[in-house]
Amino acid sequence: MTDGNPDASSRHEIKVLWRQRVNQARARYVFKRQICESLVAERVKTFPAIRPSDPDGTLALHQALQRESEALRELMRVLKIYTDFVTNGTLPPEEAES
Repeated sequence: MTDGNPDASSRHEIKVLWRQRVNQARARYVFKRQICESLVAERVKTFPAIRPSDPDGTLALHQALQRESEALRELMRVLKIYTDFVTNGTLPPEEAES
């Protein structure tokens, strides 16, 4: 790299690295989403709408939904960094500092 501008080889390495990060973040999000879907399906099966819900089950579902939201926020953050690099040439924060 010279003057903060990566050469073609470095750009390719950065692109590959951030593509891997996008894939990892997407996999984490999909996993968290599947957990939430399973919890919802179990609650619907166990507690139909006419019966009162289980407080422990509600807490577990709430926590799972929070984790799913966190995973989605991380996916969006990483995807934005990757997209900015690929489309605009904006260096990801970690690479810009080196």
